[in-house]
Amino acid sequence: MVNRMRTEETRDETSHAVRLSPAQRAAVIEEMNRILADPAFNGSKRCVILFKHLVTSALSGDQSECKERTLGIEVFGRDRSYDSQADPVVRMTANEIRKRLAQCYYEERDSHHGVKIRLIRGGYVPQFDFGLSDHSDSDVAAASEEPSGPFILPTAEIQQIGRLHTFARLVSQRKWLLWTGIAILTFAACISLYHYDPARSRQELFWEPLLHFDQPLMICLADDPSLVGASGEDRSQTIANVSSSRETPVIPKPPDSVPSTPFVDVNTANEITSWLVARGRKVILHRASRVTLRLFRQGPAVLIGGFDNPWSLILLSNLRYSIHVDPSTHDKWIEDAQNPSKREWKIKGGLHFDDSFVDYAVITRFWDSETGNWIIAISSLGPHGSRAASELITDDSYAKSLPLNIGSKANFQIILKTSVINGTSSPPNVLAVHAW
Repeated sequence: MVNRMRTEETRDETSHAVRLSPAQRAAVIEEMNRILADPAFNGSKRCVILFKHLVTSALSGDQSECKERTLGIEVFGRDRSYDSQADPVVRMTANEIRKRLAQCYYEERDSHHGVKIRLIRGGYVPQFDFGLSDHSDSDVAAASEEPSGPFILPTAEIQQIGRLHTFARLVSQRKWLLWTGIAILTFAACISLYHYDPARSRQELFWEPLLHFDQPLMICLADDPSLVGASGEDRSQTIANVSSSRETPVIPKPPDSVPSTPFVDVNTANEITSWLVARGRKVILHRASRVTLRLFRQGPAVLIGGFDNPWSLILLSNLRYSIHVDPSTHDKWIEDAQNPSKREWKIKGGLHFDDSFVDYAVITRFWDSETGNWIIAISSLGPHGSRAASELITDDSYAKSLPLNIGSKANFQIILKTSVINGTSSPPNVLAVHAW
């Protein structure tokens, strides 16, 4: 049996010192450096600096610095008036570390680790889990002190074995006890279902209709902003025309133009691809400028991007919730077809996305009769809305925020918001759900 030993803490009035042998300390440092050098982990600079700080603080025994506000100041350079509730950079980065450790580093590797470094949810003190290959000094000492004479069971255990033998004889003699066993198993199954947390499978339920196809799942990304106009008033008018006409505009392109994809859309596509690939789903990326309706008819698709992706404007225009822009004021809002005059979910035109504001997004999953396939779409008014939407459907930390009534066959739209303060967004907050 694998001996899973967790670090112990001794407490005094000033610090919490982690008791590790020199060999265990060396193993922790070696594992930390291995993780930091792994491409699956070090793609996030914030994760790297916070992870290294937490591990080294735990090894040094200075765990007083593992408080959210202290980490925000010491690690991320926030000022002394830093409010962790308004700027959740520490919580968001810690959640990302947990996800990368669980999904990208440990879960997908077959090699055995002498020690596993974990960051338990609800705190910032790392946990070091040692396997059979790494025994502590106390384990070795205890093993050497074991008696070499014959092993004798305690009286209580002998009595327990006798009771088990008696029970076995009764089972062989009385057939009705078989039904008792079945009843016990049924009761245990009911208890298990009672304690089952459906939040753990809500993301699987969300993606369920798109996971069982032989052909790769298409992810359609905006790759050329000129598809929906250049900028300013012309762009807003073109977006409005695409939504109403449901046709991709034909706009002449300069000979030296270079296709480009917004960074937030690339990041969203990366998170979704990682989530799907980890569950054995094949994925293929397609540029919106090269996608045709015929390609959508070949299999399910994921649309990423709001106003930059014309296919999001076209395929979602007849649904209850859709994104719109005012050609004159450049205001952007999510429109409710059942109450079109209501513009509660709106951001004003001319807003700088590095400011403090509230961003909104629509997550849509529906069976499209035009393409004959399932479509999932992420459409947001600003870049932070897309980020919050991708976290909601791929990050286990936010699984409980998904609606409980998500089923494997239902069409639905989810409206969410995220508060943005100095360019940093808060966790997604679901505002409305429409299912049909």
